Amino acid sequence: MGRLTVEVTDKNYDVVMIGGLITSYNYVKSAVKTIRDISRDTKIIVGGGILTSIPHDMMRLLPEIDYGVMGEAYISLPNLLMQIGGDERTVKGIVIRDKTAGLYTTDPQPLIPDLDWLPFPSYGYAPLNIYFKNSSILMSEESMNARRRLDACFSLGCPFPCGYCWDLGLTSNVTRVGRPAGATLHRRNSPKYIAEYINRLQVGFNVDFVSWLDENVVAQDVLSKDMWLREIEIYLSERNLLPTQKYPVYHGGTAHPGLIKRETLKTLKRIGFTYLDYGLESFSAKILKDLGKGTTPQKNKEAVQMTLEEGIQPIPNQMIMFPGETFETLGEMLDAWEEVGIVSKPFIVTPYPGSEWFNKYKPRIMAQYGNDLNKFLMDLGDATAVSALLTDNFTPAEAVGIQNIMADGARTGNFSRARRLLALSNRSGS
Repeated sequence: MGRLTVEVTDKNYDVVMIGGLITSYNYVKSAVKTIRDISRDTKIIVGGGILTSIPHDMMRLLPEIDYGVMGEAYISLPNLLMQIGGDERTVKGIVIRDKTAGLYTTDPQPLIPDLDWLPFPSYGYAPLNIYFKNSSILMSEESMNARRRLDACFSLGCPFPCGYCWDLGLTSNVTRVGRPAGATLHRRNSPKYIAEYINRLQVGFNVDFVSWLDENVVAQDVLSKDMWLREIEIYLSERNLLPTQKYPVYHGGTAHPGLIKRETLKTLKRIGFTYLDYGLESFSAKILKDLGKGTTPQKNKEAVQMTLEEGIQPIPNQMIMFPGETFETLGEMLDAWEEVGIVSKPFIVTPYPGSEWFNKYKPRIMAQYGNDLNKFLMDLGDATAVSALLTDNFTPAEAVGIQNIMADGARTGNFSRARRLLALSNRSGS
């Protein structure tokens, strides 16, 4: 916290704002304490997933926070900044500390319906030299050779009800725990906006690679009846930004394998996509059905194969230790990996706060941490960390051991040994 201490001490800020995913809890907890130790008068505002997922819990765990912004901050945050010290209860989408009522949550802030309403980010105010030093990422040849890569997000909202995931409540006009039953709102920038955004990155900062942080690049195209990506290609071509043109910019993103079509892949290839990060999750029909992702083991396999054939690198994200995980479902994963040729170290499912599974299995999760939410949050780390288990079929030690067995099988191609070790684990645990 050395640099933070110097910055806050030197500038004597009236307001400090901080946010992030729930996995940034350890840093945010330390940061807000550091800020408060330096200044009792500085107002501390926290937003993003870390606050929105469990707003009242977060305000209780971090007493240094003065205001929490829930959901989208595009409108709520400017309104809050204008009302600090005034009639703060008129600001929608925030949680505040009230001397008489304790924590007070205001009415929800309606989501902005049109993402093109947002101005282009002012990248000139960001320390781009730090980002550019970390441009290279191991996803594709082009992403490895990238020298000036930046991230962008061109859509919000998710149509999939995965139990372990949560989209910050942004699929509905009401920020609430769990997936809303109706009023789903999917939003995406227009193709013209996206092309101009990328053009500004290339012309202004010589960006050569754009990582799309959208979880639903292909889903948004399907929702547009397969027109979104085609129109993006047209507008990029008008600006000479395609890989075959004067100012080539390459791309990578995330997609759902159940929606993949060959024509979509061809369009993505022409746009400049070099990798697609697939949420394959599992190759067990039972587990995929329970997840509700609208895909099957066969669709997963076909997506990987088609993507390779079209010259785009498929990045397989796989998970184990689902609530219904068994040695049989793990064996199905190994069989599919051997058939398709996947190399993967599977993640162990993490029930992040705000998700359906966090609420459903909360007693089990808290029991593993002595009913101490703070300990659970501090243990989250990132998606590779092992935290609470949702399955009764395996112990934490067994989960890590199985993870390593499967990763070694994928890395070496020795699936026979992996199956033998899993069989031994099964017999020893029975």
